[in-house]
Amino acid sequence: MHFRSQSKSLPTQVHHKTTIETVLEGNEAPTDLERVELLSRLRDLEDEFQKSCGQSYHSFSAELEAPDSLTVPQSVCEAIMRHLSALSCVRRIPIEIWQRIFEFVVFDPTLEDCDPLHVVCRVCRYWNAAATTHQVLWSILPPVSYFNTIGAIPPMRHAATNRRLRLFIERSGSMKISFQFYYSSLQEVWKVNKSKVTETLGILVEACNRWKIAVMEIPTDLLEVLNRATPLPYLTKLQLGLSVWGQEWGEYVRGPRSLTIDQFAHTPSLRHVSLSTTTTVGSQGSTRNNTTFYYSLPWHQLEVYQSRTKRDTAYHTLLQDTRAHERLREVECDAVDVVPSTIRLAEPVTFPRLTRLCLRFGAVIQGVDVLRHLAKMTIPSLKELEVHGAYFLHRNPLYHTVMDLIHRSGCSSSLVRLRLDENVSPGGGRQFSRFLIGCPSLEYLDVRMLEDDELECLVHHLILPKLRILTLRWPSELAREPELRNPVIQPAALLRVVQSREQGSLQEVRLIGNYTEDNAAWNSQLNLFDFSELPSFAAGSMVSNSQLEEVVEWQKELQEKFTGVIFNLGGGRYYSKGAPANMMLHWEMHKLMKKLEELNLAASGSLGQILARRGVLHQLYSISHIDPGVIPGDRMYYFRKRARDLLEKWKPLILPGYQALRHRWCYVSLASARLRCISPTAEQNSGDSQNAEDLAWNDAIGSVDSTKPPAEASIKVAESGWF
Repeated sequence: MHFRSQSKSLPTQVHHKTTIETVLEGNEAPTDLERVELLSRLRDLEDEFQKSCGQSYHSFSAELEAPDSLTVPQSVCEAIMRHLSALSCVRRIPIEIWQRIFEFVVFDPTLEDCDPLHVVCRVCRYWNAAATTHQVLWSILPPVSYFNTIGAIPPMRHAATNRRLRLFIERSGSMKISFQFYYSSLQEVWKVNKSKVTETLGILVEACNRWKIAVMEIPTDLLEVLNRATPLPYLTKLQLGLSVWGQEWGEYVRGPRSLTIDQFAHTPSLRHVSLSTTTTVGSQGSTRNNTTFYYSLPWHQLEVYQSRTKRDTAYHTLLQDTRAHERLREVECDAVDVVPSTIRLAEPVTFPRLTRLCLRFGAVIQGVDVLRHLAKMTIPSLKELEVHGAYFLHRNPLYHTVMDLIHRSGCSSSLVRLRLDENVSPGGGRQFSRFLIGCPSLEYLDVRMLEDDELECLVHHLILPKLRILTLRWPSELAREPELRNPVIQPAALLRVVQSREQGSLQEVRLIGNYTEDNAAWNSQLNLFDFSELPSFAAGSMVSNSQLEEVVEWQKELQEKFTGVIFNLGGGRYYSKGAPANMMLHWEMHKLMKKLEELNLAASGSLGQILARRGVLHQLYSISHIDPGVIPGDRMYYFRKRARDLLEKWKPLILPGYQALRHRWCYVSLASARLRCISPTAEQNSGDSQNAEDLAWNDAIGSVDSTKPPAEASIKVAESGWF
């Protein structure tokens, strides 16, 4: 009897991958023995390829030969590529090199939004091992942001935040850590979230002995948690923002109260301090508060001091500590009032290393006190000076005092940025000219709106040859001195300035006005430019007065009805009461949008320039970028989509003429304008025409507001030898 082989009757056995197959499917570097086997198999595959195609694989160019023309099976080509990939030198890069490369990725401030560390860890096991074992990559903790919280923090989000913080703290090992922690809400919401926020901040406090950079914006109720933050041996930078709840009227009228912040008094490494205070809506809807904050800090060792508070108590303390004079590099005091009420120095003081001094005071501080204060200072390394906001009058000798400071300090060659109060006049063309000659290195000049003879000083290119940005501001308090008239810039005078500097470094002229309900003064100034007969400012010469008035009205309606009012605190958009349910309002908004859609810009190119200059394009841009469900009536009339379509429709009609202008009026906000000066050399060196078009269109629609100061440097600073 014949029996069938038993082995053939058994079910198919599980296939176990060989080590070579594992290498081909992964990213790990092969061992020496595996490399020998891979090379042997690669030679066999290349021989098979050459027999089939009549040429070697390396002489074959995939770009020249179509895959369909190959006589060799596609699987052979894929196998060759897999073996070449496995033998690539990239796989033999040491883990230490990968870790250094990851530092450049993780600490790149332009990649903050995509969580690069998370991406790196998910590429492969080898990269994950390299990243998770490199402590410096985990030394900057993920930001904890509960900013503008409107309800209870979800338990899952709270747990995920705490879990991620603990993971970073654990993987950072013994490295110094940096973190950002934000919380703000109404007082009633705070009562619900207090325990969760306290727990999260407590996780950070447990690792306080490794704090390097601490950025916190928190309610004063959380200061009791910071009492446990000791010791702080490595803290070098502290950015502390404190918010207090609005007081009820009875509590407010009982008089001012004080609060002492001494949690950071013993920080031997502290060098950079930034303090700010705000008032948050209280339980009764009040935003009034008369709390004065007193800080206990190691003043003698500070190098950078920044303060943005209602009532500053630290500036005077800092300057009274003579040990701090030698170390200070930057001082910025932005306060309505200071404590004590005088800022005078008892004796003349020299600050040898101070490069930046910014004094922004409220009208409580008398301008003459500020002048006496500056008269006692000597600052030989000064690069940036900003003095404004106090109760200055038209004829206060601010320019004379600053000129004496510059001569006394010998900093005329180092001073590059200067802003002086907009209520103080330079004192005429002759005096202003002498002042400018004493500041030959200035690149940024920000002053009061200049008269014609003062503006004429800037026509001479030998005066301020390095000037890049000129900012002219309307006086903010004309009511103080009724004899003052509204300043006016004559287009011809401004044109002479920009034309005289076409071959120089001038990039922009910024005009900053005062926003009022009707904006009459500002609109009359813009009308001078729109209807001037000068070649560079003639964009409005073909537009009638009635058309211009209509454009101004469109801008106002788009602002009020579509984009709403945006407050600095809170960040939300606020529309008129009942706007979401007001069907008549929605119909009026639809009619306005339809009127814009029916405009024939092809018949009037200059109208497009006016739409850009008067902010209509910017309002459409803002509408198209508002979140869904925010604009009243958007679900029925699709305002966001229609605004986006309008910009796409108008772009080819407006952009060519706009881009051809040598002096471009950029987006005009509610009371400001920017005149971009495009030099011929800059245009030739731009190279990429598409990029030049994008930049010009961004200027026209106002998607980039360059009138704002540059953002503070990112917290991302690696603590390794390469950074």
